Amino acid sequence: VVANDIKARTATTAWIVGGTSAVTPAVETQLRALGVTTVNRRSGADRFATAAAVAREVKAPSHAVVVASGLSLVDAVAVSGPAARLNRPILLVTKDSFPSVTAATLKLLSVWAATVVAGPGLISESARLALNLAATPRAPCSDRFASPAPLSRLFSSLFGSVPTSLPSCLV
Repeated sequence: VVANDIKARTATTAWIVGGTSAVTPAVETQLRALGVTTVNRRSGADRFATAAAVAREVKAPSHAVVVASGLSLVDAVAVSGPAARLNRPILLVTKDSFPSVTAATLKLLSVWAATVVAGPGLISESARLALNLAATPRAPCSDRFASPAPLSRLFSSLFGSVPTSLPSCLV
């Protein structure tokens, strides 16, 4: 299905997110065989550094990001569409703190606002407050099955409607 889509779009550029242990070099070979001439890879030492590398690449033109748990990626995947539409990179944190690479990226991108897309069971209130940004609203996601509804409500308030069935397909 993906190969057919790449061919139909006559894609010439692809982005691989993750190191070679996460996305093998064979994927790059397959992309090139489909006519993709430019393959860019963004990766880091771990998922936190990989998310930071992607964030540095896409920038944060609105000086806002989305913060998700790096230990449970369901919320990050569910919010990826709305985050992309708003040009907000997704950065990852742990339950009670955020890695130095995340802090450095927040500073580099001059971020002053973040939307936290996990409940306090995945990202504690102290970690949210430690971001020390002007605005850090939280989309309270109680569990992975309930995550799409609050994410949809939060992001629809930012740019109109979000199809509620789209994030639901992730569960």
